[in-house]
Amino acid sequence: MSSANMMKPVLAGMVYGLFQGAQLLIMKAVGLSADPLVLSFSFLVVANLTLTAWISAAGHWPKIAAGWRRWPYWLIVGIFNSTLTYLTVAGVHLSGASLAGVLVRSDLIFGVLLGYLIFREEVRGGEISGGMMMLAGILCVTDISIKDLAHISIGHLYLLLAGLLLAVNALIIKYGLGMLWQPAVAWFNTATASVCLGLVLLLNGAWPGLSELAAPLALLGVLALGAKESLGLLAYYYALASFPAWIARSFSLLAPLVAIGGGWLIFGEIMTTRQIAGTILAISGMIVLHYFRSRRLFSAGGQFTKETTRNFLPSR
Repeated sequence: MSSANMMKPVLAGMVYGLFQGAQLLIMKAVGLSADPLVLSFSFLVVANLTLTAWISAAGHWPKIAAGWRRWPYWLIVGIFNSTLTYLTVAGVHLSGASLAGVLVRSDLIFGVLLGYLIFREEVRGGEISGGMMMLAGILCVTDISIKDLAHISIGHLYLLLAGLLLAVNALIIKYGLGMLWQPAVAWFNTATASVCLGLVLLLNGAWPGLSELAAPLALLGVLALGAKESLGLLAYYYALASFPAWIARSFSLLAPLVAIGGGWLIFGEIMTTRQIAGTILAISGMIVLHYFRSRRLFSAGGQFTKETTRNFLPSR
């Protein structure tokens, strides 16, 4: 591939990573004036509507219909996704976007650990080294020791639980939904999660809280969060069409850097020296863990393939 042709997929991958980091910043901005439960519900609804609009325009509803047979899995995934979305929004509100960019990525550690314990997935030395680096970095970021875990702040706990549920969701999708078309996974995921949070809003009598999003800035933020779900996926799959999957997914490592930089520049979030050191260590561990694990998993083919990319992009 020529350097000129290489630039577009590289930019698409960068957009994917930037969107992921920007999502945390938008959650912080809108969360200053909106209830986390209301914001989580609105984000998931808008995300599903953007995917619905794209699927309708592309004429892919037969592929969506084929996924209804897996409804028990969608129900479980929806419950987990609604919960982790709320935990992320609430955690960002309490702890800030900077720390959230690091702590939510704990899903990498949880994914390796749960994959090994439950499904006996192979774990190699490079992945263990990266995981240990991440764990040490996260302990520094949360400013606690292993002996003092009971005193972790509620915001940090929310973000770590969101990382755990994100890892569980990924394993359910991997082993329960097989090679299902990925946009269908995203559509069912956001649809069932929206219904779950909608029921919670109804039972809590929190529907009037939706009026908090009527302000132009809040409404723009929610629309941006929803657009990220569809545009981010399009950017990712565009990059995937040109790169091996493990490289395309590596662009997601931009997200913590965007969240940390934006948290400092926009919201004035200041990290302690220990947290800065922990962040550097955690991100280094992410890179090591992601590199060794992704390259091994995708070397023999994986869930994300060029065939699913051709199905996703109408022009390919």
